[in-house]
Amino acid sequence: SSRSAAKLQKGLTSMKLPLEYVALLAFFATDVGKERRSKARQILLRVIQIRREYMVMNSSNSERNHTVLPEYALPTLIHLLAHHPNMDIDKKESLKSTLDVLWWFLEPLMQKNDNFPFLKKLVETVKQAVDAIDPFNDTINERMYAVCDLAFGVINCKCANVKLPPFPGEVKLSKKFFAPPEKLVPNTKLYIPEKFDFNPHKAPVAVEMAIDHPTVKARLIVPAETPLKNKVWDLAIVKNK
Repeated sequence: SSRSAAKLQKGLTSMKLPLEYVALLAFFATDVGKERRSKARQILLRVIQIRREYMVMNSSNSERNHTVLPEYALPTLIHLLAHHPNMDIDKKESLKSTLDVLWWFLEPLMQKNDNFPFLKKLVETVKQAVDAIDPFNDTINERMYAVCDLAFGVINCKCANVKLPPFPGEVKLSKKFFAPPEKLVPNTKLYIPEKFDFNPHKAPVAVEMAIDHPTVKARLIVPAETPLKNKVWDLAIVKNK
């Protein structure tokens, strides 16, 4: 809702909300309200700008990169999408809905075309990890890897004609969401269909979501009696204790 967007805007632009909350903006991608969706995108663009400017002014404090750089919200988004109750790697429409959210979030991040190696490194690192909340849950882990494959597809679409150098450093993942696997075996398996269409939907698809995390809860409330084409949702955000 507009109220939820305003709350996020205030907390994110002041940097009082932690970086993981930037990922919640991505779920406005499914809002059928054009004005709300546009407002959320403007907030995302502003948040990206503020965080990058902060890093320029505080370049000596590189140890905080993983808590400030907007790209580091991508692993959180991947984790949230993996825990989406409607996420089903065997259903094409579920994968396409997930892809739409990733497109909406990644396009503003990739506007300058200078962070493709960094983003790919983040996704690669997530795909070599396991879910910290439920590390032995194969279903959740496979969902997470499928979201990684979708994110790879979006990034590759944007840099199809660009030769990417390898990212020179290492990246940090939140220990709240990700853990190292028991066996360090490269995860090269593809978790989505080989011939998958990475083009986003032309219009947002209304879906119902309920995400529960140790640090974030997000509920998209959709009136059951409302016709699909007129569905609206409200996003409730709270910090778990």
